[in-house]
Amino acid sequence: MVLEILIKFVHDMTYEKMHDHAKHFAPFVSTLLLFLGVANTIAIFNILPSGEFLAAITGNHNLEHFEIALEQPTRNFNVTICLALIVIFTVIAAEFKFKGFKGWLQGFYKPSPIYGFVKILDYVVRPMSLCLRLFGTILGGFVAMSLIYRAMPLVLPAAVCVYFDLFDGLLHAYVFSFLTVMYLAEAVEEHEEVN
Repeated sequence: MVLEILIKFVHDMTYEKMHDHAKHFAPFVSTLLLFLGVANTIAIFNILPSGEFLAAITGNHNLEHFEIALEQPTRNFNVTICLALIVIFTVIAAEFKFKGFKGWLQGFYKPSPIYGFVKILDYVVRPMSLCLRLFGTILGGFVAMSLIYRAMPLVLPAAVCVYFDLFDGLLHAYVFSFLTVMYLAEAVEEHEEVN
């Protein structure tokens, strides 16, 4: 049921912006949203007991060095830049698909030649914006959670963990996916205007 709700949510989000072209991009956006949702929230499983606690309960001293420490992959700048590059290359591929090479090339000098500079700048700024927004918020949430765990190890972290690891992670998965839909919709919209 959860997967069905996710698919319907992504279909509605893409269809609202791209109408008939949504069928081309809904699988990509849903995969992106699912990956980011899991990647951003995986640290919530760090509340599992430590090896020392398990060793004390079971009496098995081999478990003392057992440690479960899951990290969000999106806390790594390389992962976020790769995701952003995948998105921008998908946008460029969509422009090629719906406009053709000639129509894509016209986008650099129509309505005026200065627009070519803006278009090139757009291809650089969009992925950097996507990358830094996701990386910064996930890293910021990790730093805040680390400080809270050190200051109050058992009192408050469970409630704050739900915010930073779950709500914030899912929110930024949605933001990244929504911006991807907006960029793809813009490529399709330009296609409809050119024809």
